[in-house]
Amino acid sequence: MSTTALPGMRQGTLGSEDGPRHLRLWVMGFALVVLLFGLVSLYAIQKFRTESFFSKQILFLAVGTIAFVGCRRIRLDAVPHFVPVLYGINILSLIAIFFVGDERNGATRWIDIGPLQFQPSEMAKVLFILTLSSYWSKPDRDPKQLSSVFGSLLHTLPIAALIFLQPHLGGATSIMVIWAVITVASGAKWRHILLIFVSLALLASTLLLGYQKERLVAMVNPEEGGNAYQQTQAAIAFANGGVFGEGFMNGEQTRGAYVPFQETDFIYSAVGEQFGLFGATIVLFAFLGMFFTMLLIARSAQNPMGRNVAMGVLGVLAFHTIANIGMVIGVTPVVGLWLPLMSYGGTALIICIAMLGLVMAVR
Repeated sequence: MSTTALPGMRQGTLGSEDGPRHLRLWVMGFALVVLLFGLVSLYAIQKFRTESFFSKQILFLAVGTIAFVGCRRIRLDAVPHFVPVLYGINILSLIAIFFVGDERNGATRWIDIGPLQFQPSEMAKVLFILTLSSYWSKPDRDPKQLSSVFGSLLHTLPIAALIFLQPHLGGATSIMVIWAVITVASGAKWRHILLIFVSLALLASTLLLGYQKERLVAMVNPEEGGNAYQQTQAAIAFANGGVFGEGFMNGEQTRGAYVPFQETDFIYSAVGEQFGLFGATIVLFAFLGMFFTMLLIARSAQNPMGRNVAMGVLGVLAFHTIANIGMVIGVTPVVGLWLPLMSYGGTALIICIAMLGLVMAVR
């Protein structure tokens, strides 16, 4: 397929194979910086815990590398032929969680497979990106027509609802963010998407559980919410870190394990305490660089399928990053979303690396 340079861009930069290859290298470079900060932080946390977070994360990284290679070799233009199978797998795995899932901390999100734990809601994000991208890549879909937008919403709501019922508010919101980003990237009107998104958010707010409402209250008024302990301890960690940090494997909050779930949802606090504002800023700029380069890859894609996949991955990873860092510094609710490439967890890391593989597959 011939490539047409985008307005304001020279042919042979973003509009050729050399351009995307160059951009892909930048994405991987930024991702490597983020990944290394995550591994170093997990190594420090492991030193003061009984569980071997770092060692297991290295194993997950090896598996993720295999997933990356597999996704990197996918022919995205062939994916639409397999949408019924992919969508069926997605729905069935999310239904299975209610029958064979393992309940933890009041939520049923994991399926135990021998010594390993699998989280279908994370795999759902990858499969959903592929199936929704296929929906909007068909030439008969008119994103300016509400009928097409509602068709994409019907494709989305069963997946979002099943994740919401686990309950997993953050996961369900991630699905809706993917829908909004890909649908807007396909050419839908902003006002249609905003109206639908706000309406669904208002509906979901009436179904929130008690602890979910407490987290929202805690964001506005920590004393009244009564559920801001993690954010308070994370704030102390950042305060301890100052500008240049307490140093590698130093810091009272990290050494004393005062920040609950610091290895997963609150790993950014370990960066702030050990490496200070300087290290936290490097991580933030690495994320921004990775996302901006993904946007350039999406703009240089030769077909709608590639563009949609790149935008879907960009949307979900950026949402995770904003939501996670936001909750760590106390400006967004605690919703249990991992920080891409940094948080400890097999499914999260493997799926995140697999998403990068999909971006690498964009032509």
